[in-house]
Amino acid sequence: MKRFFVLFSVLLLFVMVGCSENDAVNPLSPKTGENPDNSHSGSFNKMVPHKGNIFFYPTGSEPTSDPLVVRIFYEGEGNASHFGHFTETGEYLLHSDAAGTPLFVSDVIATRYTANGDQVFLANVTGVISLTGDPEHPMILEGDYNYGGGIGRFEGVTGNLHWLAVGNPDGSALSNFKGTISTVGSGK
Repeated sequence: MKRFFVLFSVLLLFVMVGCSENDAVNPLSPKTGENPDNSHSGSFNKMVPHKGNIFFYPTGSEPTSDPLVVRIFYEGEGNASHFGHFTETGEYLLHSDAAGTPLFVSDVIATRYTANGDQVFLANVTGVISLTGDPEHPMILEGDYNYGGGIGRFEGVTGNLHWLAVGNPDGSALSNFKGTISTVGSGK
């Protein structure tokens, strides 16, 4: 049961982070995210397309006071427009039903470390899990998140993204993401 939770949690994390360079041939490419968000005032109204991918894997887990919820710790690395090669660390709560089937994630805390060492913070992460019945890729994870600031040239960054991930039996996952990001450096 614990192995199943770790597998699903890793897959979920991967889903939240990746996107392929060739959306036409990648069945995991998100369907949303190209529309600019003009809801910000001042220097934040310039939203540009942003996409990438990340490979996630669990690094640990711990129980919570709720027997249907486990805290998962993870790491990952990927590539994205405006970031180049990046790494990510984080944690989240994996919620399951009484039968042990993973349902969704909550309370995600994650930081992306860009190629030049700047940091971007993920916020408002949502994610639901669908079982596929395929032993090679037992689950699909899908959701949305925002960028909620950062450090360095990403200070004040905003963005709205959609992610889609395919999970592997070992709990790892490849995630694609696509959406918008405020113009790099516009928060300064």
